[in-house]
Amino acid sequence: MQKDSDKNYKSLLVKVEQHVATVTLNRPEIRNAFNDEMIAELTDAFNTFGADDEVRVIVLAAAGRHSVRRGSQLDACHGGL
Repeated sequence: MQKDSDKNYKSLLVKVEQHVATVTLNRPEIRNAFNDEMIAELTDAFNTFGADDEVRVIVLAAAGRHSVRRGSQLDACHGGL
């Protein structure tokens, strides 16, 4: 069974297939740097899938060639620098 999430996230792609939820960070243009919006969406996605009896595993993935950089998007944290 495959289904896409009913929620539309700006920073994430999500799908469920064979009891596995895949949450993909989808901001490759800035190496998937975290900002407040992405953190809120991740929290929501993990809470949603964690409460779903059909989901047994949650996989966190990242879009792009250089998938993830360390740290946050500095201009989005605490009003920028």
